[in-house]
Amino acid sequence: MSSASPSRPSPARAPWHGALQRFPLAAFRAASNALRHLRRRKRAWIVLDEPWSFELLPALRGWRLPFARSASIDLAGLRALLARCRADPRVRGVIVRPELWTLRGALPFAAADEIAEALLEARRAGLRLVAFGHCWGLAELVIASACERRAMPPLGELDLRGLRVTQLYGKRLLERAGLRAEVVKRAEYKGAADALIEERMPAPQREALGAFLDDVHEWLIARLAELRGESAAILRERLARGPCLASEEQGGAWIDHVLYEDELVAAIDPACAERELCSITGARRWLLRRAAPPRARRQGVLRVEGAIVRGRSRRRALPFFPRTTGLEDFKREVRAARRRRDIERWVLHIDSPGGDALASDLMHRELGLLARERELVAHLGSVAASGGYYIATAARRIEAHATTLTGSIGVLAGKLDASGLLEKLGIGAEHVDRGRFQGLRGWTSPLEPDERALLERAVDAIYARFRRCVAEGRGLADAEVERLARGRIWSGRAAHTLRLVDALGSFAACERGAEVAR
Repeated sequence: MSSASPSRPSPARAPWHGALQRFPLAAFRAASNALRHLRRRKRAWIVLDEPWSFELLPALRGWRLPFARSASIDLAGLRALLARCRADPRVRGVIVRPELWTLRGALPFAAADEIAEALLEARRAGLRLVAFGHCWGLAELVIASACERRAMPPLGELDLRGLRVTQLYGKRLLERAGLRAEVVKRAEYKGAADALIEERMPAPQREALGAFLDDVHEWLIARLAELRGESAAILRERLARGPCLASEEQGGAWIDHVLYEDELVAAIDPACAERELCSITGARRWLLRRAAPPRARRQGVLRVEGAIVRGRSRRRALPFFPRTTGLEDFKREVRAARRRRDIERWVLHIDSPGGDALASDLMHRELGLLARERELVAHLGSVAASGGYYIATAARRIEAHATTLTGSIGVLAGKLDASGLLEKLGIGAEHVDRGRFQGLRGWTSPLEPDERALLERAVDAIYARFRRCVAEGRGLADAEVERLARGRIWSGRAAHTLRLVDALGSFAACERGAEVAR
């Protein structure tokens, strides 16, 4: 699950060697552009109307349904597409449909901000961008605010309800079924198993989630103020008004035009003779191709996405089978990265809630060996918690988004006891054991006192190892790490203040080697 991005020819070759290799490709591109120019001569507005799912990195090859059509776009692909639109003189501008990014599921704020940053980069370079949509939530509003104008039909919805985290607690349901979760955790903020062992949200969990939402809300206001060039106080008051229809909006506070899509071009570009919008699907046939810009440094990308497990990775998410990063595949990729002498810098992208403790520790070890030999920078995506943060501490530098769910430095372990269910069903379970702790992982009996004591010792040892890795990786004292640990989650913004991460910024900035703090 790694990819290298070489950016300049080997210095051992003659200076003309690279130019000679690039000549056939340049000639083919020139011929292709001549044909594409003949396909369309009129200038037009392009609308990004494909229901893409956004991936920060290119999709990895893996099993997929036969004849399944890929409908995703990665950050590099989006930036390249916008660059092609900007460079083609026949493109007057681009219409962005923010809600199409969320048709396949909720879009994290970190991903929405990456899209907004790509749009803002293209806009600063001279590309006209207009947002048009039917229903925008907060993530879509971030994307729309990166455009120079925003438009909606009269019954378009601004679904600005605020932020909420909902968690379900099923202890009583399990008890009715005769099931009981037996969990040992370190420490009080480690809430991954609370849904099974609690009837209500514990106070530490409510405190941590409340602080996280406060930070996300403050970032949202600050980011909207930056994108729109307005005061944070005004935006805070405007968000407090809640949802509304486009026709009910007061004085064009959020949007600039209330009209239908067929009226859009006439309103934003009266000089354009071509009033019909051109779909991006059709525009791909005539948009001019452009040479890839050279990279300043040779670097590669390693990725940790989904739960951390032993064994092999599941590279594509399927129904009821989410994406995972497997220890065996990851070890091979990191060791291959250590053998690559042409790569100067590695970026480790992490978007993971954690998982298996042993797998996380072994992955941390492999990355630590890589960091001794090369520059290794970790970038945290929408979530880097528990084992996801554990492996990040192997990097020399950690960068995150302001809304990244970070930390959860804690450990839990346990099992589900189904002895009550078996009794209700009239099923007896008998055992013939050899060994004192055979029931430790069995589901037909509860934990015995000596089994629980053994589990607690293991959890304490893993928790101590986790804290030690954080202390060594981040240069913090043990007492300071314990204060920040205890299983508590932090926003990227808070983690930056607490020195759990070094800087806040986008993945694009991290990949370029530029530090962006906001």
